[in-house]
Amino acid sequence: MKVDPVAGHAYSISNVDVQVALGREDSNNQHHVMLANQAKELLIQAFKLRGLHDIEKETVSTRSVTDENLTLHIKITRCSDGSRMGRSCWSAFGVGWALLFLEWCLRDDSSETTVLGPVTDKFRDSGVFGFVDLCDDLAGDHAVQQMAAFKAPSSIDKKISEALPQGTV
Repeated sequence: MKVDPVAGHAYSISNVDVQVALGREDSNNQHHVMLANQAKELLIQAFKLRGLHDIEKETVSTRSVTDENLTLHIKITRCSDGSRMGRSCWSAFGVGWALLFLEWCLRDDSSETTVLGPVTDKFRDSGVFGFVDLCDDLAGDHAVQQMAAFKAPSSIDKKISEALPQGTV
């Protein structure tokens, strides 16, 4: 069991709560809303497959946090498949990129204490431009799905691991 060496509390990330909280620009676009909901499901599935919600972590914080399980709260704040034309003409300047912006924090919900965060992560992908982008209308969608299924969970996992170093008693 991993234990906080200062306060003596054990922590485990037991829940992942993903919400869609798009801004006005994205929430007025039905395709972006649909894509954000797909990203939500992919994030939830990715964390279940990674087992992040079952990994026990420790923290060196002196805050009084109970021995309860932690919840990883994620909000999808921006989600766009970008623009095929923008990628083909101006991708070197960031035009047309697929976007996935997340805000997340790690909370002990029983004591309403934030253990880590809030953190804002912005994932951008222009790597879909090429022959597939010319032939596939869903290249931007696929880029967002890749970010939600692989890049975002990996990045969040790494940041949590670095912020809450592991240790055994």
